[in-house]
Amino acid sequence: MAFCTNCGKQVNPNDRFCGSCGQPMVASVPPPAPLPPPQYAPPQQYAPPSQYTPTPQYAAPSPSPAFAETVTGAFPVSRKKGMFAQESFHLIFTPRRLIFAAFTNEMIKQAAKEEGKEGFLAGMVGAATLGYTYYKHYLSMDPEIALRENPQNFALDISRIRKVKLEMGRRQPAPRNQGIIHRADVYENSKLEIETISEKHTFAIGNHFHNLATDTIQKSGLM
Repeated sequence: MAFCTNCGKQVNPNDRFCGSCGQPMVASVPPPAPLPPPQYAPPQQYAPPSQYTPTPQYAAPSPSPAFAETVTGAFPVSRKKGMFAQESFHLIFTPRRLIFAAFTNEMIKQAAKEEGKEGFLAGMVGAATLGYTYYKHYLSMDPEIALRENPQNFALDISRIRKVKLEMGRRQPAPRNQGIIHRADVYENSKLEIETISEKHTFAIGNHFHNLATDTIQKSGLM
C-alpha cells in the first residue's frame, strides 16, 4: 500500500501522480543491504626460508698483468762519494719510478766468478767486461727485487721529478802522433742531472752509453 507524500491519500503503487492533488509520485528506493560484519583473520606466522643464502662478500680485483710494473730500460751511472771515491749504480726505468741499484765490488767479484773468470788478472778483465753488460741483468728483473738488492739502493717517484737534463761530455782531441798510428778522439763522461721537487741528483755516464741513455730517457717521457 502506498500513500501520497503531499496529501496523504492512498494511491496505487504504480501511479505516477496522486489522483487527489497531482503530486508526482517518487518511486521508493529500497535501503541498501547491510554490510556483512568483518571477519577476523589471524596474522600469518613467519616462515623462515628453506635454505639460508649468505650475502656475497666483496673481493678486491687482482691486479691485471697489463698494469704490473715492468722495466723499460737501464744503463750504468756513477757519482762522486767524498773527495776521491766514486759509487756506481745501474739506473733502472719503470713507468712509475727510477730505481738506483748499487753496483758493488762484491757483485762484480761474484758475477766474474760465475762466468769462470777467477784470479787477479781474469778478475780485472771480467770487471771491465761486466761494466759494459751488467745493466742487461735488470731488464728482465722484478723492479721491487732490484730495489731490495742492496741496502744503499733507492728510488725516485716519477711524479716528483721536475726536470731531467743530459749533457754529452766534451770532446778531447787525440794528440797528433808522428808515424802511422793515429789515436781517436776521446770524450769526457756525459752529465746527467735529475731534479725533483726537493732535491737534485748528478751522475756521470760513460760516453759509450750516451746514446742508450738518451733513448731510454726519451722513451720514458722525462726528456
